[in-house]
Amino acid sequence: FMQIAGLQEIVSVPAGSFTCIRYDSHYQSLNAVNMSILEDNILGNHYVSVGIGRVKSISFISSSREELVLVSYRF
Repeated sequence: FMQIAGLQEIVSVPAGSFTCIRYDSHYQSLNAVNMSILEDNILGNHYVSVGIGRVKSISFISSSREELVLVSYRF
């Protein structure tokens, strides 16, 4: 599932500081062949700025953490 967790989160990344909507996600990864669970409790925080798009995403899978950030952008 994905839910809105914040409406005015300030996020600073290499591309600048942005006011973002924060979405929190929680889901499972399934095997496409037999629909068995490959990975449980995949969590994520996603920050989206109106007019810019996704600014930052943080994913937690098992014991690892992956972070993606906006480095630059052009209009």
